[in-house]
Amino acid sequence: YNYQIERRWKLSDPARPYIITVVTDSVSVNRAWHRAYSDVYVTPNQATADVMIEQGVPKEKILAYGFPVSDKLASRSSATASGRPRVLLMLNPGRKDAVQMARALSELEIDLTVTVGKDAEFKGAVEAAVAGRAEVLGWTDRITELMLSSHIVISKAGGATTHECVAAGVPMIISQVIPGQESGNARLIVEHDAGCLGLTPESMKTAVASAFADDFKVWRRWKKNVESLGDAQGAARIAQFVKERLAK
Repeated sequence: YNYQIERRWKLSDPARPYIITVVTDSVSVNRAWHRAYSDVYVTPNQATADVMIEQGVPKEKILAYGFPVSDKLASRSSATASGRPRVLLMLNPGRKDAVQMARALSELEIDLTVTVGKDAEFKGAVEAAVAGRAEVLGWTDRITELMLSSHIVISKAGGATTHECVAAGVPMIISQVIPGQESGNARLIVEHDAGCLGLTPESMKTAVASAFADDFKVWRRWKKNVESLGDAQGAARIAQFVKERLAK
C-alpha cells in the first residue's frame, strides 16, 4: 500500500496518511519492503531490523516489535522433556515426497499429527501410508492448539508459520524453503539453533529421532533457543503504537 499512497499523495501533503509498514519476513529482506516511503517499519525481530539498517533504512524509523500473531500463542508450548514426544507435521500436497515424509515419521516412537488441507485424495494417500500410526487431519482450525501441545512443528519456512512457532516457543524442523522470501525465515531458525532443516523424508526422520535421543538433549537446547527469539506480543505492541499515534 505504501507504493499506492506514494503515487496518490506527496510527502508534503497534510492529507497524506501516516504509513506503518509491517515487514513479515525475517533476516532476508527484499528491498521492495522499503523502496517506497513509509513513516515507520515494524520488523519481526532485531536481526531483521539490523539488516534493514544495513540496507540504508534510518534506524529511528524501525520498530522491532515482533511479528503479529494470535495472542492465544502467548501461553507457549506445554511440551516438556518427558513422556512420549508429540510432533506436528504440516504437509503440502504439492510436494512429490509428502506422503513419504508422513510414512517415514510414522515409523518413529512418537505421537504424530499430520495436517493435509482440503485435498481428500491426498488425505487418503497419507492415511494409507501411516497405517493408523498417526492422526491425519484435513482442513482444521486447531493449528494453534496443536502447536501449543507439540514438542516440534515440521513445516515449510513460511513467514506466518515460522513466527507462530517462535511465539509459541516450539522448535521447528523446516521441510521446504522457497528461495528468496523464505530463506531468511529458515536462517532465523537454523542460525539460532532453534531447530534445523529436514528437506527429505530421510533427513527429517533422522532430525526428529536425534532431537529426542539422550533424554531430549537436542530438543532441550532448541526449546531454550526458540523461546529467546520472540513472543506473541507483536500485534499488541503495534496496536499500542497506533493508539498513541492517533492520540497525538
